[in-house]
Amino acid sequence: MEDILNSLKNTFWVLLAFIIGHIKGDSYSFKKKYKNSNDLKGVDMSNQKEEYGEDITTIIAEDLEIKGTVKFKSSLMIKGVLEGEIFSEGLLVIGPTAKVTATITTKNFISHGHVTGNVTASDQVILKNTSTHQGDITTPNITIESGAVFNGGCYMKLKDINVL
Repeated sequence: MEDILNSLKNTFWVLLAFIIGHIKGDSYSFKKKYKNSNDLKGVDMSNQKEEYGEDITTIIAEDLEIKGTVKFKSSLMIKGVLEGEIFSEGLLVIGPTAKVTATITTKNFISHGHVTGNVTASDQVILKNTSTHQGDITTPNITIESGAVFNGGCYMKLKDINVL
């Protein structure tokens, strides 16, 4: 029972910080806390712009488990467990420690971790060599690195996929 309460308390504080940052108009960023830290386990955050084309503005930590719907406009990295739906107008990065079971609609999708569910990306999907994906992918542009596991269908259209 105490573990559940601590997890809920941690989730509350992370979400509160995220909400306050967005209300103030400055995307609250957890990246400074994790920059060059061992907590990122395999993801070098020092070259975010080179790796992802932009800075990651929010990170869902390894010890967080979320069930429900997540919507965002900028960028998000998931390192924990998420079950539900994800809607994004920006970049979604699945970290190497993440376990995501969701229907995902986003602009750009990069996976280092484990995803079960269908992904629709209006720009591109990248499955890194550490990723496993169970489900269909719909996107005009896909890259699957050697070592990635992909079990599902791939549907490619010419940039006419609408996000949100």
